[in-house]
Amino acid sequence: NPYPVRTTAVDFNYIDRAVAAALEAGIPQSAIVPVYQAFGGGGWTTNTGGSYVMPTTSQMQTMMDHWERLVPNPAFDMAYKWASQNGETSLGNTPAMQDFFLRHNTSTTTPPPTDDTLYGTSGADVLQATGAHTMIGYGGNDTYYVDNAADKVTEAAGGGTDKVLASLSYALAAGSQIEVLATRSPSGTTAINLTGNEFAQTIQGNAGANVINGGGGADTMTGYGGNDIYYVANAGDKVNEVAGGGTDKVVTAVSHALSAGSQIERLAVTNSFGTTAINLTGNEFAQTIVGNAGANVINGGGGADTMAGYGGNDTYYVDNAGDKVYEAVGRGTDKVLASVSHALSAGSQIELLAARYPSATTAINLAGNEFAQTIQGNAGANVINGGRGADTLTGNGGNDAFVFNTALGAGNIDRVTDFNKLQDKIHLDNAVFAGLKLGGLSSDAFFAGKAAHDSSDHIIYNSSTGSLSFDSDGIGGAAQTQFATLSPGLSITAGAFFVT
Repeated sequence: NPYPVRTTAVDFNYIDRAVAAALEAGIPQSAIVPVYQAFGGGGWTTNTGGSYVMPTTSQMQTMMDHWERLVPNPAFDMAYKWASQNGETSLGNTPAMQDFFLRHNTSTTTPPPTDDTLYGTSGADVLQATGAHTMIGYGGNDTYYVDNAADKVTEAAGGGTDKVLASLSYALAAGSQIEVLATRSPSGTTAINLTGNEFAQTIQGNAGANVINGGGGADTMTGYGGNDIYYVANAGDKVNEVAGGGTDKVVTAVSHALSAGSQIERLAVTNSFGTTAINLTGNEFAQTIVGNAGANVINGGGGADTMAGYGGNDTYYVDNAGDKVYEAVGRGTDKVLASVSHALSAGSQIELLAARYPSATTAINLAGNEFAQTIQGNAGANVINGGRGADTLTGNGGNDAFVFNTALGAGNIDRVTDFNKLQDKIHLDNAVFAGLKLGGLSSDAFFAGKAAHDSSDHIIYNSSTGSLSFDSDGIGGAAQTQFATLSPGLSITAGAFFVT
């Protein structure tokens, strides 16, 4: 009774003894031909107490593992075929066995097994061992335990829903379709780095500081506490991070929007010197969001965010009063679109500051800085302050106030494009426009003409040119200084001005 699978016992080592005996008898290994007969016996019927029984796919695989390890290069290629016993029971009757024979008849790339190779079956296998091993699944929803940096997991595409549980840093091999890559202990604090491949994975870290790289697929990455770093390379990637779970950052090579509910502290591009246009969007938490040298669209989301571009014609969306935008000098033509009141940070060269929704009637205050800007309000009552620099100011309807409170000079003359005497005001800072009394400008302090005509004239409007100037002493020796340009031909009066 030489068959490994039988009712009396299961003895796969029979194959080992048979090969050892052949080698001892002087038969070369290359001349040995594997035989895969699992049952037989003439008139016996299957599974009714006879000497031989139907093998399972797992038993067939084990027999193959023994043969392929002992005789990795047989005398000729083998094909596998099922047979029947007295025509009653066929190995081909079960879908699992059909799949088994089909796979082994068509496979040309599976390496021969060694003592360090673990093979699964077409079922749901759990593969784990101590030391460095190659683990290969054959379909089914397999689970692999990785505990050695040299472990290799091979899983064919479409071979079930499989997962790798790692107790150390691990990167999936190219070509292996693993659906879940996770740490073995989510509550552990050991720093473990996990890297996916070209397929889509769910990748889950632990409570330590993880570096999670999804690879090329559309991945879902989750950290469980710790200061985690996520690398995003696919537009379909998603990052999940619980609130209070460390100081975390997402580094992306493609446009990316943070998921709602994920508390990520930093969102930045992979290469800050790259020129690829990448759009970055935060969420309800506060983030630092950093673009690259390309044309970025950066939207902070609901939190108090710090946004910075590294060159290119960038667009920033501001929707929180605590948002800050930083843009280096000479780094493109940039704009800030605000849905709340916003003042540009000193040192940031932004060319356009505007209300995000021009037709909205929400009162928004906009303030420039030392650079020249175009500043545009909305249809509400805006307070618009150009700051220093030669700015172009537009109210866009509503009862707007245009503020002048910086030192006068040739480089600080603002243009107001749509001043309406019936609803708009010009606010003059008493510290800059010395000698003017607080409150509404007195009628004798205003004069429409080319220059002051008496000592009380301090605000001069030239209706021919639209220039608006300040003369500190009227017809005295001091020259008047232009500080704004309005449309020419306006019939404005002192009532258009207010001193603060």
